[in-house]
Amino acid sequence: QLYWIFGTHTQAFEGEENVKVREHQFKQIRRYMDDNLEDDARVVIAGDMNIFTDPYHVDEQMTKEEDRPELNKMLELLGSSGTPAVQPTLMESGFWLVLDRPLTKSADQTN
Repeated sequence: QLYWIFGTHTQAFEGEENVKVREHQFKQIRRYMDDNLEDDARVVIAGDMNIFTDPYHVDEQMTKEEDRPELNKMLELLGSSGTPAVQPTLMESGFWLVLDRPLTKSADQTN
């Protein structure tokens, strides 16, 4: 079966306006898929999503913390009824390419 692979680099940085821009970009990706892909298409969406998955500091003094994880909202916007978007599992030896040594850390939140 064929796979559709989308690469993206969404809006960076913290703040309400940037979060809204990212959410709009995820909706654009979903709309493109709805308009152009067959119903049973296998899809991989990869890239730098620039979402925050953990609390982060929003001031230079590191005193004001924002806790607005975006992972679930991103998955909701990229998925569709009956075919939810899912976060992949971290594979220690690589996904498609075998790594020279096991991957034990990731910048992404893992299950």
